[in-house]
Amino acid sequence: MTVRRMGRRMFLLGAGGAALAMPFLPSLLEPRAARAAPSERPKRFVAMTTGHGGVWGEFMWPADSMADQGMSVLGSNAHNFRHGTLTPRVEGSEHVLSDVIRGPASRLSAGLIAKMNLLRGLDIPWYCAHGAHSLGNYGPMMLAESAPSVPDQATLDQVLAWSPCTYPTTPRRRSMHIGHNVSTVWVNPSTRSGGFQPVASSQSSLGLFNEVYVAPPDPMGPPPRPRVTNRVMESYRRLTSGAHGPGSRLGRADRERLEAYMDHITSLEASLGAGVAASCADVTVPLADARDPWPVWTDRRNEPAWYGPNYYQLYNDVLIAAFMCDGSRVATIGSPDDWDGSYDSWVGGYHNGVAHEAGNGNTEAAGLLVGTNRTFFQMVYLDLIAKMDAAPDEEGTTLLDNALVWWTHESGPQTHLNDSQPVIMAGSAGGAFNTGMYVDYRTDRAFPRTVREGGGTGRRPGLHYYQWFTTVLDAFGIPRAEWQEGTQPFSPSGPVATWLEVAHPYQDAILNYCDVPLPLLLNA
Repeated sequence: MTVRRMGRRMFLLGAGGAALAMPFLPSLLEPRAARAAPSERPKRFVAMTTGHGGVWGEFMWPADSMADQGMSVLGSNAHNFRHGTLTPRVEGSEHVLSDVIRGPASRLSAGLIAKMNLLRGLDIPWYCAHGAHSLGNYGPMMLAESAPSVPDQATLDQVLAWSPCTYPTTPRRRSMHIGHNVSTVWVNPSTRSGGFQPVASSQSSLGLFNEVYVAPPDPMGPPPRPRVTNRVMESYRRLTSGAHGPGSRLGRADRERLEAYMDHITSLEASLGAGVAASCADVTVPLADARDPWPVWTDRRNEPAWYGPNYYQLYNDVLIAAFMCDGSRVATIGSPDDWDGSYDSWVGGYHNGVAHEAGNGNTEAAGLLVGTNRTFFQMVYLDLIAKMDAAPDEEGTTLLDNALVWWTHESGPQTHLNDSQPVIMAGSAGGAFNTGMYVDYRTDRAFPRTVREGGGTGRRPGLHYYQWFTTVLDAFGIPRAEWQEGTQPFSPSGPVATWLEVAHPYQDAILNYCDVPLPLLLNA
């Protein structure tokens, strides 16, 4: 009987060929290199941004009395700030945290509020105007008279989307983008090189659904085809189990190298066999598409508007499907919409006629900003986090428990300026965040300021918005080597203006504190 023998080189070449049929795994290049371990449960990330800003602090935030505890950071500089437990008041059928952050108690429940944080006093201390700075890209700033031209850089969501900690294997889609573009990515993301480019937003909610949805296997359908990895494993077992033949000629180094490689094949086989999450079977394929030319909502003029709650809610449902089926874990929503039709009577339109007028102390304009931001909170942000908290995840948790969903504005309490840029967050990212807090990071020391809030001038500086990015990346387990440069992550190169054009006596201490997570937020 003739026995056909396979040389070890031929076997290794065959195994390499099988690897070409699989997603690229960077860890295969360095099998002994230490890499951050993936979390036990997938973590999801959603960042929302709305335009204009300009909501006065007295309308955006809870009463000062809610922050009834003190804390100090920065050592001898004594940056004292306050915090407290998020406790809503009841007005009729609503739970109210502020004039903006309020909603039906049936949706904004006490349990959901306990999974939220309201963060005040996070400053970008130079002039930003309009751009994607809410996620860390200061390149496309408009009218940046107080800072030199700065290079683009990858935004926070893209650092997460291209980290092996977020995706141990190649996903169906690394990140999803809805509405106005707020993201920037490398031209060559896998090597983080080639310059930077904006990330295109989705043009069809149904098209995005088809990209990220993974249908559960049909138990009545035909059996799945055998995987290529199965044949590799069979060849490996035949090669190594024989007492003579090709197996006997394997050198020690080759055997160790082969065993390490097959360990990776085994891990891959396990991940392929895991299939989709059981809850993915509960996903309903949507019938409507957000790009369809039909009136999705009616504004205060009782006229149809293109963008509105239904538009974003259709996309919210797509995000839920992606998270339940693990088709994607990262998303951004950028809303440039005005969410109101009554501004037509204002000279200059919504931005110049309303947002800027509010900055000039016009109380009617300030009230209009409150209404539009409340609508977005209730119809888009609350819609998503309530749906995520109702969707079961692994081990008795919900999608929201294993996520971070946050909302910020393009500006702070005065449009164009980013002093005290708001952060409304929900979810603990798998237990990484402490929640249920109102934290006012502004110092209790008053300094002369030029920024207007609530119709007056003079404000209290807070901590740097950079620290929020540090906190998020640490919560998601992203190694510092993937994003940190010095003590100022995501900072523009070159000199920048002083703290909103007014010298701050300990601004250097705050800038040098940017690589430290924000106090109180992270579990030890």
